[in-house]
Amino acid sequence: VLLLSSNHVTLAEGTFADALSRNNTLRVLNLFNNKIGVEGAKRLSAALKVNDTLQQLHLGWNHLGDKGAQALADSLAINRTLHMIWLNGNRISDKGAHRLAYALSRHDAPKQLMLEANHISSDMKKTINSIYTFKVNRNAEMKRKDQEIASKDEEIRNKGEENSSKDRTIATKDEEIASKDEKIASLKAELKRLEESIASKSNKISCVDTPDLICEKEDRNNKRRRIETEPERDPFA
Repeated sequence: VLLLSSNHVTLAEGTFADALSRNNTLRVLNLFNNKIGVEGAKRLSAALKVNDTLQQLHLGWNHLGDKGAQALADSLAINRTLHMIWLNGNRISDKGAHRLAYALSRHDAPKQLMLEANHISSDMKKTINSIYTFKVNRNAEMKRKDQEIASKDEEIRNKGEENSSKDRTIATKDEEIASKDEKIASLKAELKRLEESIASKSNKISCVDTPDLICEKEDRNNKRRRIETEPERDPFA
C-alpha cells in the first residue's frame, strides 16, 4: 500500500510512472486529491498497461476531466489485475464516462468504477453499473462451471483409479487361476505317468507268471483226470 494523497503530485516528469511500470509488489495506490491532470493521467495509463500487480487505484479529485478519463480508459482495457478505481470529483462528463464504459466492456475481468461527484447522467451511471454487474455475474457463472468441470474431472479420475484397481484385481485373479491351471496340468501329467508305470509293471508280472500258473493248473487237471479214470480198488482185496 502506498499513500500519497494531498501531496501536490502531478506525475508530469514520468519518474513515478516509470517506477510503477516496473513494480511487482504494490497492490494499493492512493493518489487522492493531487494535481495529476491530463498529462499525469497519460503517463499513469502507460504504466498501468504494463503493471500486473496493482489492484486498487484512488484518483479522486485530480482534475482529470474527460481527456484524463479517456487516457485511463485505454489502460483499463488492457490491465488484468486492477479491479477498483476511484475517479470521484474529476469533472468527468458522459463523454469521458462513455469511453470508460467501452473499456470496461472490452475486458473480461470486472472493474468497479467510483464516479461520484462528476457530471455523469444517471443513464450513463446505470450503463456502467450494468456492465460491472454483468461481468461479475458472468465470471461467477464461469467459476461455477469451472468448478463443475473440475468436479467431473475428479469423478472421472476416481472412476479411472477404481477401474484400474479392479483391473489389477482381475489380473491378479487371472494369474492365480493360471497358476492353479498349471498345477492341475502338472498333477494330471504326474497321474498319467503313474498310470503308465502301473500298467507297465502289470504287463511285466503277467509275462513272467503266466507260464507257471498255466503249468500248475494243468498238473491239477491231470491229477483230477487220473483219479477219475482209475478203477476203484477193493480195500479188502
